[in-house]
Amino acid sequence: MEETKYSSVEVHIRKNGPAVIMGKVHVYDSDGNSINTERLSLCRCGLSSEMPQCDGSHKGQPPFENG
Repeated sequence: MEETKYSSVEVHIRKNGPAVIMGKVHVYDSDGNSINTERLSLCRCGLSSEMPQCDGSHKGQPPFENG
């Protein structure tokens, strides 16, 4: 039987918060700039001034839909 191999990257969706990616990843923004990191919080509320990264702007705001 073939063993299933899993990625060493984890994604955690925070309730009313960012998607937190943990593990070695390369993320490219819409301009093609690379973000190389082992932990990255991606904005899901659309309020961040540091898109695509979360800057905490969601704190103190009404809850948004998880999706």
